[in-house]
Amino acid sequence: MNKRRVRGKGKRAAVATHEIASFTVHFLPAEEGGYTVEVPALDGCVTEGDTFEEAERNAREAISLYVESLRARGLPIPSFR
Repeated sequence: MNKRRVRGKGKRAAVATHEIASFTVHFLPAEEGGYTVEVPALDGCVTEGDTFEEAERNAREAISLYVESLRARGLPIPSFR
């Protein structure tokens, strides 16, 4: 879990990818600072944070709430694979 791959040169070009709770998560540096976080397997699951650590915490919470919502409605949980 928590693999980090950084592509490109410079802070703005870097994209870090982690696996969180069995989902691939993309951390995209925001122009104004901080990170926008996307979870491709969970349609519309997007969050942000002023620091990488805050963005990661927010991503974990967003994934947890998204999955909890799916379970409550009896819907299948997508896989990142």
